[in-house]
Amino acid sequence: IHCAKSGRVVVEMAQAYSPDICFMDIQMPGISGIQAIREIQKFNSSAVFVIITAYDKFNYAKEAVNLGVQEFLTKPVNKKVILETCAKMMAKVDQIRQKRSDDLLIREKLEKYGYMMVIEFGDSMENGVLSNAVGASVKANKFYSTFREIAQGFFECLVGPIMGNRIVLLVPYENAKEDYEDRVAIVTREHQSCSAYRGCTGGTEI
Repeated sequence: IHCAKSGRVVVEMAQAYSPDICFMDIQMPGISGIQAIREIQKFNSSAVFVIITAYDKFNYAKEAVNLGVQEFLTKPVNKKVILETCAKMMAKVDQIRQKRSDDLLIREKLEKYGYMMVIEFGDSMENGVLSNAVGASVKANKFYSTFREIAQGFFECLVGPIMGNRIVLLVPYENAKEDYEDRVAIVTREHQSCSAYRGCTGGTEI
């Protein structure tokens, strides 16, 4: 906990200590609390602010709301109110941190590479085309959970829903481009997973 007696010192301290929560008076020597908040937000956008004032809060409400001030406390303020407000602001800080963590996780996932697999079902191969797409789709619905377990046993992958007689798999990959040996290994695992699935479904063509 750090205390300051002027707006200028508040800003300097905020630069030095990067606080999570600031209780800010409106009227201080030098720059006002509102001006200090505006300056702090230039280099610390995640800090949460509580305004404490003995003045009519409605005079500052619009500007404070625009700055994202979380609470207004009117002097005199007792200990109970301060503690309750601290607890509320701590929960807010945790929420901000969690959102930041979630955003970074999403960004990390989006920056990963991967490839798609399309699995197509049919009763038999005729002139290079799988026959009875509608019937194969019905069968695939019956064995979808089995297929998903088999696929995820061979790959760390996301298995999409059945679309007609096809299922799409997304397989994450660490590199932007696979080398030749990796491509051979991928194709081999694909063949192995398809063979395993055929064995479980009585010979459905893939």
